[in-house]
Amino acid sequence: MAVTAVYESTKPEQDQANASDTVSTALDNIETGENGWVDIPLTGTPHIVNTSILKTAVVLEFTGTPGLTVVVTLGDVTDGGMKRQVFLVRNETDQDLTIQGEVGGNTYTLHPKQKMRVYSKVGESGGNGLHFVDSNAWPLGFYFNGAPSDSQELMALKAPFDFTIPKALVGSVGRTGIDPASTATFSCKKNGSEFGTVQFNTSGVVTLAAASATDFVRDTDVLSIEAPSTQDSSMQNINILLIGLMTGTIA
Repeated sequence: MAVTAVYESTKPEQDQANASDTVSTALDNIETGENGWVDIPLTGTPHIVNTSILKTAVVLEFTGTPGLTVVVTLGDVTDGGMKRQVFLVRNETDQDLTIQGEVGGNTYTLHPKQKMRVYSKVGESGGNGLHFVDSNAWPLGFYFNGAPSDSQELMALKAPFDFTIPKALVGSVGRTGIDPASTATFSCKKNGSEFGTVQFNTSGVVTLAAASATDFVRDTDVLSIEAPSTQDSSMQNINILLIGLMTGTIA
């Protein structure tokens, strides 16, 4: 039996009780801006997307040739009683965009031809504001059996595709089989340059830190973990799991 997917379309010129389109028609509506697709041309100056736009937005597509990185601030969608809003952000400009929230939350660099989902939510852990929790999270695991030597490279992996490591290594974790006798700090590197650290203390508490707000990894980059310059004699069996966000490339 053939099944036709149905999408309820909001069109004021039609009888709302009878307004139904097939999925393909609904997607055409989105492409033409009828159902929440917002095209925002950018210049070389900071841009604020106000709350009234965000309340009805499904897709925010930034276009234009600003010529330099533009800071884009997304207004507080919780203003006026809204509890949550989710939307897709697309960068169709020729420059990086720094996306941030009006009332806090994360800051993210979106490169040309990239897209990602963002949301704002009241009561979210870490405070209200903008959060980037795209479902396309990618785990990158490093494990070393036993005790590494001084400054030993535990593992080096070539990135299979473009992704971004969140600020402060949010979402990443670490553990040891045997805790160190004194605090031990492991260096996370991209092409030999440190972008973050994973620190283990004597009671197994792990502290994550990043050298920059976010770090963009391309499919030509090599990520590695390096042991402390003076390795703890007690510490063994190190496990570090880094989490990246696969923002995706616009087709």
